[in-house]
Amino acid sequence: MSPIDDAWLILKVNDRAIRADEAAAEMVRRAKFEENRKKEIKDWANQLRGNAPFDMKDKHSGAMREALIPEDRENPVIKYPLDFRQTKLGQLPINMAISQALANIGYPILPETPYDYDDVQGFRVQQPQVITSRDDEIDYGTLSNMERDLMDRFRGSALTQLLAPDDREGRFGTLDTHVGNIGLHEGKPVNFDPRYAPEMRSHHHQPLENAYWDIHNPNSVIPQLKERLQQVKDAKDEIPTFLEEYRKPGFFDNWINAQENQAVIPEHQRQLDEGLGKYRNYGNTLEFFNTLVNDPAQKRLYEFSDPHYKQNIERLQEMAQ
Repeated sequence: MSPIDDAWLILKVNDRAIRADEAAAEMVRRAKFEENRKKEIKDWANQLRGNAPFDMKDKHSGAMREALIPEDRENPVIKYPLDFRQTKLGQLPINMAISQALANIGYPILPETPYDYDDVQGFRVQQPQVITSRDDEIDYGTLSNMERDLMDRFRGSALTQLLAPDDREGRFGTLDTHVGNIGLHEGKPVNFDPRYAPEMRSHHHQPLENAYWDIHNPNSVIPQLKERLQQVKDAKDEIPTFLEEYRKPGFFDNWINAQENQAVIPEHQRQLDEGLGKYRNYGNTLEFFNTLVNDPAQKRLYEFSDPHYKQNIERLQEMAQ
C-alpha cells in the first residue's frame, strides 16, 4: 500500500472514531433525556393514582429512599425505596417495631409505620412531619443543642446501648443521632431516622439474633457476646416492657393485608415475609437472652438438653455474671 493510501486510511479511521464518539455522546444524552421524561411521567401518574394522597410541597431523595412531603403539616410524609434499589420495603420491620416500642415507653423517637403497598414503589411507610434542618423555622445552633441533648439521653440508656451500641470507629453516634436525623415534633426534639444494631455490619455490632443462632452450633465462636450479655443485664428493668410494645399485634396489618386489595408482586411478598421473619426472630432472641441472663432459675430448663447445648448455655450464664 502506498504512503498516500496509508495516510488516507489513518484519516478515515480517525474520522470514524470521532463520529463514533459523537454518536455515543448523543446516545447517552438521548438516554438521559428519556430516563428523565419517564420519571416525570411516572411521578405524575403516581399522583393521579393516589400515590401522593395530598397536595405535595416537595419530594426529597436520600441515599436509600424517597420522601413525598405534603403541602400542609397535618398529612404524614410518605417514604419508599429509590427505584434503583432491589428491596421494596420502605423500612426494615425490625427498625419500625423497635422505634415504635421505644416511642411508646417514652424515648424521643418518632417512628415510621406501615402505610400501604404499590406495585411500583413497594411497601411504603408513613411518618408525622417534623421541623428539620431543611426548614427556616429552626436554626443550626438549636439543632446542635438538640443533638447533644438527645445523644446524652441515648448514651445514658442501657436499653438503647443494647439496641444500638455506639460505633467504636466514630462513624455513627447512638441511634445514628446527628443534625440531619433530628427535628421538632409537637415542640419536642426527636430522632426521626434512627439506626439500630441489625443494620450495623461491624464485628462489634453483631446483631443479637446472629449470636442466638451461634449458640446452637457447639463449634462456633461467639464474638463480643460477653459485652452484649452485660448490656442485657444492665437493661433488665426495661426489656419486658419493651418486648411487650415491640410485639404488639396489628402493627404490620397495612402491609400484611395488602394482598386483599391488590396483587402483590411475588418478589415483593418474599421480601416482606423475610423481613417479618427477622422481626419475629429478633424479639424471640431478646426474650431468650433476657431469660438466660436475668432469670437464673431458668437454668434448670437446660439440665436435660444435649451436652453441647447445655455447655454453651452454662458458658453464656457465666459470661453474664
